[in-house]
Amino acid sequence: MQRIILPVLLGLAIGLGMGWVQSKGLNQVFEERFSLSRSTDAEAKGEITQAEIIEKAVGTPRVEVPGGSSYVFGNMKLGESMSHEFPFRNAGDGPLVLTMGTSTCKCTIGDLEKSILEPGEQTMIKLTWTPKAPALDFSQSATIITNDPLKGEVQLSIAGKVGQSIVFSPSSLSLGDFSSTETSTHKIRVYSHLEGVTIESLVWSDPEGSKLVSFTKTEIDPRTDSENESAFKGYDVTVTIKPGMRLGPMNAKILATTNMQEKLDPIEVPVSGRVSGDTELIGGPSFDADKATLTIGKVSRKEETVVRLQLSIQGADRASAVPKVISVVPAESLEVEIGEPRESASRRLFPIVFKVPQGAPIATYPGSNPKNFGKVIIKPSE
Repeated sequence: MQRIILPVLLGLAIGLGMGWVQSKGLNQVFEERFSLSRSTDAEAKGEITQAEIIEKAVGTPRVEVPGGSSYVFGNMKLGESMSHEFPFRNAGDGPLVLTMGTSTCKCTIGDLEKSILEPGEQTMIKLTWTPKAPALDFSQSATIITNDPLKGEVQLSIAGKVGQSIVFSPSSLSLGDFSSTETSTHKIRVYSHLEGVTIESLVWSDPEGSKLVSFTKTEIDPRTDSENESAFKGYDVTVTIKPGMRLGPMNAKILATTNMQEKLDPIEVPVSGRVSGDTELIGGPSFDADKATLTIGKVSRKEETVVRLQLSIQGADRASAVPKVISVVPAESLEVEIGEPRESASRRLFPIVFKVPQGAPIATYPGSNPKNFGKVIIKPSE
């Protein structure tokens, strides 16, 4: 078995009443507001002004939107554009003037086909929306200004759901507990539900870890997956992780880019897992595995304080491993003992007890910088 010396730094401050013991070791939904011109088409062409229309008008206009002023698109795909036309009718006996108002959504309001409606006339106003991010439910609106004395504004609204155009199965990748000393492979599938969209690249989000991660994708028939059988393309992706990943919990992302980057943002897939070595310290809430920092907390000289960790040893030579405490600082105030191991199918777990005895001598190791920590060195094997 490879011999590894694991340092554990301890900060200890035992004052008159109580003190501290610490240890330390060596992948956009946004709102877009805009206002379109409030002039009518007739005004824009210089044919007549709105003031002249109102001045010469006889009778009272009444705006109607047959079929209602709201529309539900249903399920939309990410990056897919959908439109709906709302009919506007003048049900009054005077000319109805329609003016573009504002939109508080990522909508495109089509040009007014006709901005001045005589009694009985009708025109269409089209709203088009292209979602840029997934949303369980969306509701967007646009305003049309009228000269109807009873209804000066008509609020048009569209609603629906936005699904992913690119779908990963599963939606997150759990690597479980894997060794930093061995190559590991993991599988995930990706489907394109938008015609013409293909996966261009897959990237590991952590720059340091990306040097050890590679992706291999093979095209598959989406019809083999009942949940994604309507997809246009499918890929089987193999994620290969080489030895050398940093020990401890892993929280990363896989970033997938497509051939439509200008329309579709990169898709992020959460990745979780735990990287373990042949030798690893395991602890509860008081132990920070990333920093190898153990916090014992407040202690009193009037009573004994104990904190426990476990030393996990894996590998071919684990059966012969006999860990040993090499040194403890401060030795006069801190005791460290290694107990008998508990066997499992793939590892041996040795209990380690950190003890501040009752009446321990006063010592100051606040742990405010690397020079004022205590230190415990444990040798996993001879």
